[in-house]
Amino acid sequence: MSERKPVLNNKDLDRVGRRWYMGVENYNYESQMAGSVVYALEPALRKIYQEDDEFVEALENHFNYFNTMI
Repeated sequence: MSERKPVLNNKDLDRVGRRWYMGVENYNYESQMAGSVVYALEPALRKIYQEDDEFVEALENHFNYFNTMI
């Protein structure tokens, strides 16, 4: 069995964390925290999904209802 190399490194994950911290104030009752999730994950998803169609599909998938307790 071949081992896969990770696509994301620690710098990418730190960037996602900083973007989540800045975007966590984006809250509405329709999508809850989905906007903040998409904002935080956008750089990581772009690195994972190189093709534009896959990237847009991943963004739309993560922009669904995301409930969280604040």
